[in-house]
Amino acid sequence: MALSKSKKLGAEQRLEVLSKYEPRSQELLATFEREQFRKHVKPDDVLDALVGYVTAREGNANQRLKGQPERDQLGLPMEMIYPQGRSL
Repeated sequence: MALSKSKKLGAEQRLEVLSKYEPRSQELLATFEREQFRKHVKPDDVLDALVGYVTAREGNANQRLKGQPERDQLGLPMEMIYPQGRSL
């Protein structure tokens, strides 16, 4: 996405996409913002968690981008995964 997830418009962009997969996304973020201290967790971290939740929930119906993913310091693959049958 073109806009940073930590900026209001970037967060709104992500919520729009997330809402297609998890209709409660906006409600969950609003609840977090009401009940948590920002010094502990930032709203963009909640967006990341929602993306992880939606991706995991789709289970085996996920596709990976082609090519070999880069690996992090622990050797874990850093790759983009998206629901099968949906285009990016």
